[in-house]
Amino acid sequence: MWKSLKIPAEELRSSLVLFSGQSFRWVKLPSGAFAGPIGSRVYVIKELPDDTAYQALPSDASDDGEATLRDYLQLGVKVQPLFKQWKAADKNFARVSERFVGLRVLRQEPFENLISFICSSNNNIARITQMIGRLCARFGNKITEVEGVPLFTFPRPEVLAAAQEDDLRQMMFGYRAEYGSGNSASRCRARI
Repeated sequence: MWKSLKIPAEELRSSLVLFSGQSFRWVKLPSGAFAGPIGSRVYVIKELPDDTAYQALPSDASDDGEATLRDYLQLGVKVQPLFKQWKAADKNFARVSERFVGLRVLRQEPFENLISFICSSNNNIARITQMIGRLCARFGNKITEVEGVPLFTFPRPEVLAAAQEDDLRQMMFGYRAEYGSGNSASRCRARI
């Protein structure tokens, strides 16, 4: 069952936010909705003309997942007043801002964000998405499948710490492999 976030499109445009290069684990489903894991659940998000609806999977009668999704999307921050302020302060932003209405910064899990950043060096969004997808499929746990698309948790730091550098190199991580495996992964997590 779809639940409304009760947020206008000028405050959240999922198609912009989820594929803007902040996160690399969201997919567009055949139905046109978007699906992505946050923690150990998968959220399916559907853009509506004046709202955004969602489902959290697996469903849980005691927790509909709304608080987690609102936190991830930082819906407590109103972006339109910020856009207004930025447009007044920056003529370049004012010129292009209409293309970015509804864009906002995600609040991601720090370890996932760090590993994604490591993958981003000399890379593009499509390739980073592939790298993170392979990493999750190999070292994460399957949460569920939505419209034929399997979705996985992000690997825990201790799992990546146990991974061999060669494992990541075979997954096309190249020189980045040394920063995402073994002691590097465990040291990174300890500092976050």
